[in-house]
Amino acid sequence: MVQEVKMAEMVQEVKMAEMVQEVKMAEMVQEVKMAGMVQEVKMAEMVQEVKMAEMVQEVKMAGMVQEVKMAEIVQVGQLVEAPQKSPQTAADAVSSVTDG
Repeated sequence: MVQEVKMAEMVQEVKMAEMVQEVKMAEMVQEVKMAGMVQEVKMAEMVQEVKMAEMVQEVKMAGMVQEVKMAEIVQVGQLVEAPQKSPQTAADAVSSVTDG
């Protein structure tokens, strides 16, 4: 009978050890999930940064378009004034467009 009790206790200890093992496994899975979530957050932040960069790019593009339009306006100004005045520098053309 004493032998049987010892056997039962050993079985009990094995079960306890297995449960501890399962808890550790579960915690590791939890940590992996957490790490995965962190990874997803980083991915999301990178996407955000890419969007920001694209927006900056679009702003730059828009700025360039603006500059092209400005250049076209100067060009028109030169064409309009060409018959009246002798050839002039670009700086004069800009000042005449902005003044007039």
